[in-house]
Amino acid sequence: MTHVSARPRILFITRLWDPAEPVVQTDSELVRQWGEINEMRMLLVRKLRAAFPEQFIGGIQDSPFAQTQCPDLILSEHSTWKRIYLHRMKHSEICIASTGLHQSSGWKIAEYLAAGRAIVSEPLCYEVPGPFQAGENYLTYTSADGCIEQIRTLLAHPEQILQMGQRNRAYYDTWLRPDQIVAKALEQAKISL
Repeated sequence: MTHVSARPRILFITRLWDPAEPVVQTDSELVRQWGEINEMRMLLVRKLRAAFPEQFIGGIQDSPFAQTQCPDLILSEHSTWKRIYLHRMKHSEICIASTGLHQSSGWKIAEYLAAGRAIVSEPLCYEVPGPFQAGENYLTYTSADGCIEQIRTLLAHPEQILQMGQRNRAYYDTWLRPDQIVAKALEQAKISL
């Protein structure tokens, strides 16, 4: 990213977890987690649409379960095709990430890093390699309103969007590019011998 547009775009495309899936029905803790994740994701989409109607791109991927929970938030099928999603992500300056099952970080974070986007995410619960830090590589939120505030902070300081995007691309190039992952694994193997 070499500049920030006058009206930076904000991206959050997500899906809902269906608690009727057989693997979940036998685990009441997973049912509870999925319900909380789904509620947060639906609330985020609603609040992002309301707060940034001209800048927000996103919604919920279509599924039978999503149709019963939030038909008003479902994206058209073609807008979630990989090619369309990647185009939208590469043309959005701010990308939102949400936590998955067992507090996992979604793979979308790596996609956002590779594209050099500014990231607003729920707190990361797992350690990642290298210098990847809240406040530098991403801003955190714990509520939908907190997410909105973090986005407003970035929008008020476009230079932060640009700098975070540059730091994130540099982090990707150093730590996540496939050749770098292999090189670092080989270095670790040498050290342990």
